[in-house]
This record gives sequence, structure tokens and C-alpha cells, in this order.
Amino acid sequence: NSGVSFSFGVSIGENGSPVTKAFADQPGNNIKHLYVAAFDAAGYLLDYEEATCEDGHPDKNGTWGTNTKKYSVNLVNVPKTEPVYLHFIANGPESIEFGAQESVIVQMTTYLSPESGKLGPDAYWARVSLDKLCDSDAKDAPLTTVAQNALADVGLIRNFLEFNIKSSANGGIGKGEFVLERVVIANIPDRGYLAPYNRTTSQFMEDYYGSGMTVEALTSQNYTAAVPASATYSFSDVISASNGNAVAFMYERELDKVNPTCILVGGDYTSSTGDTTYDCWYKINLQDSKGDYFPLFRNFKYSVNIFSVETPGVTAATEASTKNIYKIFLI
Repeated sequence: NSGVSFSFGVSIGENGSPVTKAFADQPGNNIKHLYVAAFDAAGYLLDYEEATCEDGHPDKNGTWGTNTKKYSVNLVNVPKTEPVYLHFIANGPESIEFGAQESVIVQMTTYLSPESGKLGPDAYWARVSLDKLCDSDAKDAPLTTVAQNALADVGLIRNFLEFNIKSSANGGIGKGEFVLERVVIANIPDRGYLAPYNRTTSQFMEDYYGSGMTVEALTSQNYTAAVPASATYSFSDVISASNGNAVAFMYERELDKVNPTCILVGGDYTSSTGDTTYDCWYKINLQDSKGDYFPLFRNFKYSVNIFSVETPGVTAATEASTKNIYKIFLI
């Protein structure tokens, strides 16, 4: 008998908490629909169904946080005792075309400013691979223990990353004070892929979720933060800081030395003598200690702390983006 119904849990880790206009105030509060796509052992689509939230709709149930939400789904045309790949897609399309997961899922794209019929701005994904869902083809056969454990808490991966920027530049001997008031992220892509797919090894990154995944681990696996070839790049809207802290989001992006993403920070700089205040902007290059630019990976939080500023910046964000101002120091 083909077809199986089951319950499963879904959670979102702590790597980010969207608070911009483009993204949600809380991860779960922006999940309007959750779909499950089932593919067979050869990787071809068997079924695509919307799941039902048993805990009540997330955006009517308070803050999602890191709590697991229970869902249920009824998959038809899915053999109980054969290998299956289950893709969990939050904010996905209402339907998908028949095809292989390497084409159907890999090419699925979200847009920062989605037009009618397009996905975005944020989406969440996970994949669970199982040798079988049940031990028998009986109509009411329960899930195997392995399947139950794998589906108890499916960790969804954001397809975007977070910047957390703050200033603790409170002045001192020979140093000025800088009060962070606004932030712009320069050179951000206008679209991003739904799922993390390693184009070097041709594999979905099922183990991407959780605190165990590090930038070093991704790099060692030759994972690249791929961007759709059709993407265009621009400046973000101006993001206001609150109490010297600003949060911004963007889709992941591979290393680009020619037109790299950078952070533009604006605010009031007061000279070390305290007699002059400038409303100005600075550019922060996203480079390591060796001066090398680094890729920006999805589902990570990048924290930037400005701890010392020695000279005034420039008057406009666009001007700051074209200059290297080295008298701003980070920790």
C-alpha cells in the first residue's frame, strides 16, 4: 500500500532572529506554510504536500523561539518500505514540477523583493534521508524507530544570514567616541537559493543544522555560498540602530574580491577632545586578520563590535563604500 501519514517536529536554531522589514520579526512568525516533498531512491519526486501545524498556526501562537512545533502530513504514492528523501520547505511554492531533487530543489530561489508568484524573502529547509518509513506495507503500520527519531525534531535551515553590529567606542586617550545610529549593507544579492547544496560534491548539506557546523567545517567540505547567476547586487535600505546596536540580514554569498559585500556604519563621531561632533559614515571590510575577504554563509550570525574610532568618517554612505578608512577598529 502506497501512502503514509505521520507527525513530525520542526524547530529553528538560534543562529539568527530576523528583525528587518524584509525578513520576519521572529522566524516562526513568518512561516505561513510548510510543505513536505518526497523523492524516491533515484531522487525523483513522489509527492508534495502541505503539512498541518498541530500546535496551531505559528504566527498565532506567540514567539516561535527554539521550541519544537508539531506538524502532520499525509503523503500519497510514497512506499512505506522503500528508501525516501524527505525535503521540508517552509514558505515554499504551492506546487512543484515533477523531476529530480537535484534540479527541482537545488534551483528553487527566493527573492528579497518577491513579485507575484515568486518566493521570498525568507525560506527555511531541511532534508531527512530514510531507508524506509515503516517496517511493513500494512495500512496502519507505524513509523520505524529510526524514522520516529529522525522526524521528532527536524531542524530547519535559514537561507539567509545575520549581521549584528554594535559600537562600544566610548572614547579614551587619543580616541574619539562613536555612537552607532544606522547601518547599510553594500553589495548584497537580490536573491538566494532555498537549500544549501554542495556544488563541489553534488550533495545536499543535511548536516548543516546546529551548533556543530562551523565556517571551518564548511570550508573543509568545499561548500561554497552559491548565488543564482541571475542575481543583481545593490545596497540595503538604511537600518536604524537601537541603543547602539543594529541587526541586518542578507542571502549567503561566495567570496568576491572584486565587488565584496561590506558594512557601512553611520552615526555621530565626537573627537577625543570632545569639542567637535561629526555626523559621518565608515566602511567595514569583511576580512580576516590576514586581510583576506571571506565568504558569507547562510544560518550564521556575524558579530561586529566597533571598539575604537580615531578620525571622522565621510558624509555619505555611498562615499564610504568606495573608500578604505583604517582608523576604525573592531573586536
